[in-house]
Amino acid sequence: MVCLALFVLIGSVPVKAEEGARLYVDFSTLQSKKLFGIIAKSKVESELRLTRKQVADIAACEQLQPKNIPTLTNLLVQSRSLTNANERRTSSTRLWNQFDQYQLQSLFAILSASQSNRLQQLEWQVDGIKSLEHDQALAADLGLSEEQRKEIRDVFAYYEPILHPLYQRLGRQMIAGVSADETAQGRQEQVRSLTEAVTIIEKEKDRDLYRTLNLDQRELGKRLLGKPVSIHWDVEIF
Repeated sequence: MVCLALFVLIGSVPVKAEEGARLYVDFSTLQSKKLFGIIAKSKVESELRLTRKQVADIAACEQLQPKNIPTLTNLLVQSRSLTNANERRTSSTRLWNQFDQYQLQSLFAILSASQSNRLQQLEWQVDGIKSLEHDQALAADLGLSEEQRKEIRDVFAYYEPILHPLYQRLGRQMIAGVSADETAQGRQEQVRSLTEAVTIIEKEKDRDLYRTLNLDQRELGKRLLGKPVSIHWDVEIF
């Protein structure tokens, strides 16, 4: 398991953009947002062989907001009218989950079956082995035993309290204004340092997750992910 000393990993060495499919610094909370971000990459657009009409339809779909979707209008109004914090949070979560499902359905309706299957492979490549946290279909395809599923849950449970504070701090550094006692360069160095720390820990988490798989499952996983696609990832809020 990763050393807790990484909590305080700091430095000014610039973080090089990752080249590959795996995205290590990942702020995405909605699956649809993740897929729109993946499709936006030129290599992915080429890989999927999207037509001009598909590109335009996907762009229009991405711009939709809950207020633009009639089936979500009532839920949006209800969520905004609640005064109890817990009830409002629950209602908001329900709203965004339904919005995510609507966006996913709309996106896949634009794509052909072969394009949808390839996009699923690319999403698995981008998320890496951490796809197992939410993708039950992938877990089933790999033939994970109950013991393996428990080991995987344990790995996620171990890393959550390590990564969550770093993501929170990184998110604040990326969107907050520069204060009077710091420079833009200093802020960039903090972001780079935190990004490097998150990347190191995410890679360590990947290694721990892969250890739960046997050799046959690892080979099967490579086949399920399909041909690797090289993507240039900059430091960004994904």
